[in-house]
Amino acid sequence: MNDIDDLLVDLEEQEGIDLTYDALVPRTAHVIEHRYRDPDGTVWLSVANDSKTPVDYLMLTAPGETLDRMAAFLKMRLPVASFEDLRSRARERTESDHGALVRMAIAAEEPDQESIALIRQALHSSDDNLTLAAIEAACLTGWLHFLDELVALYRRHSESETRALAGRAVQALIGRNPEGSERHPVKR
Repeated sequence: MNDIDDLLVDLEEQEGIDLTYDALVPRTAHVIEHRYRDPDGTVWLSVANDSKTPVDYLMLTAPGETLDRMAAFLKMRLPVASFEDLRSRARERTESDHGALVRMAIAAEEPDQESIALIRQALHSSDDNLTLAAIEAACLTGWLHFLDELVALYRRHSESETRALAGRAVQALIGRNPEGSERHPVKR
């Protein structure tokens, strides 16, 4: 999002919501999250940049009425896709647009059978790039439904890049090494 500063100025002027930059958080090898918050820490806007797609994703956290105002403001200013639209695109385009699966995962909140099935099917793909996208998607959801597949990819996949990403995904999901029960220290 090239005009985030303009968007934040307009949000403050029109809605009285003052957000300042808080942190840069790496989410995956390809997704970086920029977090903005209000002075009280009750309102958060996260912008996730996916280097593999030309799309940024916004995530909002705010108390009820403030969230409604922010969502209405952003819908007027930005293109918005619902989770259902993103899941439908993942279903229809995953073979040709691996990023569709990742975009769906970023928007996913509660596990649902169709999203689980789409990611699980891609984890078993013979296309290594699709498998990498599926590992990223599985990690982004935060759902433990994919743990067995990720551990299997970590232990048995023929490509070292795939094994490494699967291992990092397992670590992110459970906070420990896939080979043992010791917890990995968090690097800050």
